[in-house]
Amino acid sequence: MPSLRSIQARYTLFLVLFVLVLFVLTVVGIGQLVAPTLRYTEEQVVLNRIAEVAEQIQGELN
Repeated sequence: MPSLRSIQARYTLFLVLFVLVLFVLTVVGIGQLVAPTLRYTEEQVVLNRIAEVAEQIQGELN
């Protein structure tokens, strides 16, 4: 690889690779750690809201 003989080319390549690795790790981390927690929290919010509406309807029917 004659184009990587200069220090500037090497540093540029390493910087681009480093940014790509960080991007991949961020996407994987969000997918594995953050998304399931958010999904569970949103499910609980929806279920609680449904329970509130059900109680309200039940109270009006009584």
